[in-house]
Amino acid sequence: MKIEKNVSVIIPSYNRSKILKITVPSYIQDVTLEVIIVDDGSSDNTEKQVKYLYQKYGKIKYIRLREHKGLPYAKNAGVRKAIGKYIFFGDDDSVLYEGTLRRLRDAIEKFPADIAGVNGSYAASMWQIKNYEKYVESQFTKPFCTNCIVDFNTGKFDYNYKIKVVTEGLYVMSSFLIKAQIAKETRFDCNYIKNAAREDMDYLVRLAKKGKKMVYVPDTYEVDLPRSYAKGGGSHSLGQWRNGVYSIRNNNLFINRHYEYLKENGYLTVSKFRAKWNFGIFVIHNLLKIMLAKITVI
Repeated sequence: MKIEKNVSVIIPSYNRSKILKITVPSYIQDVTLEVIIVDDGSSDNTEKQVKYLYQKYGKIKYIRLREHKGLPYAKNAGVRKAIGKYIFFGDDDSVLYEGTLRRLRDAIEKFPADIAGVNGSYAASMWQIKNYEKYVESQFTKPFCTNCIVDFNTGKFDYNYKIKVVTEGLYVMSSFLIKAQIAKETRFDCNYIKNAAREDMDYLVRLAKKGKKMVYVPDTYEVDLPRSYAKGGGSHSLGQWRNGVYSIRNNNLFINRHYEYLKENGYLTVSKFRAKWNFGIFVIHNLLKIMLAKITVI
């Protein structure tokens, strides 16, 4: 039976040319129609790397923005050019597990649903990326037992859980498959600036408010490369402290907009002020840990 190729993959990228040859090929799967790389005004040799990938794989399309516009704008630019029935939003610093796109698409069609989310994790070393299957088998072991993988009271994510069956719930990760028609009707909000923290949450909560159905799908995995490989590009181009400041700023915007909905539906149990405060303390605590670690090394 011939497998229909109807998934457009959109990968925004900013100054990460050195890792595109590692990450982009993993998105070229059996249902991939096209991979659209949106160059968000990079100053490195991203265009050269994309040409190399096109010559090798043939399914690559390239959009170059004249200046750095930010993640939401870049995603919207990709959506406008996508021709697939479905759109998958990928990351330039992540690799996608083989078969993930087909499982996500099949879940949307069979469940049925409007959006299907992929399980995410962070690799600590390139050994884990090179031994991807072993990493997945050892890392994703925790049973999934809630209807959301983020604690909105604190902003903390619960990673590496194991899903055994297709599960409905509010999906808030950055990578997911969505019906193209819905993506073209609802765009990402460019008010989430700089590192664009919470732009994906905002997008999916807005869709949830519209009654769109979201599911989590078993045996679908996307793993971020170690931070040492991702530094200097994307949100990491801001530096740790500026990244923290904009994370807090964008989180406050998100809470202000969606507090009532999240509270009414049981995702938030604390006050609006407390939700903002908890996340701010969480960010500052992590920054201080990084700073103290550097001092210790010195």
